[in-house]
Amino acid sequence: MPINTLEARSPGWWLQRLILRLADRQNRFDRLDDYYTGEASVPVSSTKAVRQAYQRLMRLAGTNFAELVVEAVRERMVVTGFRTGADSDDLGDAEAWRIWQANSLDADALLVHRSSLALSEGYVIVGGPDPDIDAPVITPEDPREVYVEHDPV
Repeated sequence: MPINTLEARSPGWWLQRLILRLADRQNRFDRLDDYYTGEASVPVSSTKAVRQAYQRLMRLAGTNFAELVVEAVRERMVVTGFRTGADSDDLGDAEAWRIWQANSLDADALLVHRSSLALSEGYVIVGGPDPDIDAPVITPEDPREVYVEHDPV
């Protein structure tokens, strides 16, 4: 049975809309990632030999300033606890920290922070509760694989 992409707000319509929006951002993310990884290209008008020589020089010189700037900020972004904002809510703070720990976000948060800084966006997906960890499942996601449609309301 074919997916209906014509009926406004149908699942097929949303699928097509979100896939197109996700695809529209790929060139921008690829370019930002190239800067972060030190693979930014030289002008298109240069010859292959010039491009290769430039890339070889950049690897030898170690002048990837984009990575240096991102990592200098990222390494200082360490979550050490939570404040839920409620008055005298020590249990809420402790529960938030337990969920954080249950999802191994001490290690995985750096992925979200790095993509936020290097690619300008970072995402996590919060899923249903996992009985093994007695908490919602929180996973870091690459912004090249996720698109968010904001509700204007």
